[in-house]
Amino acid sequence: MCLSVGISMDEILINTTSPECEARFDYRGSKKKKVPGRELQAISTVRQGVYQAEGRGEGLTVGDTLYLNLKGSKHLTLPLTIAELRYLIEPSDHWQATLAGEPFKALQIYTWQVVCDVCQQSFPLEFVSRHGDNDEEKAFHATTRLTTLQWQTQSGKHVCPECSNKNG
Repeated sequence: MCLSVGISMDEILINTTSPECEARFDYRGSKKKKVPGRELQAISTVRQGVYQAEGRGEGLTVGDTLYLNLKGSKHLTLPLTIAELRYLIEPSDHWQATLAGEPFKALQIYTWQVVCDVCQQSFPLEFVSRHGDNDEEKAFHATTRLTTLQWQTQSGKHVCPECSNKNG
């Protein structure tokens, strides 16, 4: 089964009513850790790979990463790095940021079924590929996503993380 959802560069949206769709901040490069009360209020596309965001809350610095859930996806995010940051005078805890990310015109979200060749368990694999990618490029992106999910792939065989841990 292949489920394909198109996302254009202008459709990167956030859903502030659903906690699983909120933007996540990565503060690993920041001096301030776990700052409460941060919120992404708006994001727009400036051009391919460059985004403008507005939000509130303290603790952001240039180099931090903002992860946006992709519209139409259950688990996939688009990482955007803060390239420029400006805190506003009024209201005092608000900011504007220029974000850098992968340039694209449109993305497709695919869901393929992957079967572990050891335990025969089926797994729905969700991954992103650029709109118009051929099957070879889609397979590359699917394999890359499997690797991030701790699956082992060798000689066309797929082994789930549970079986990988048992065998080795």
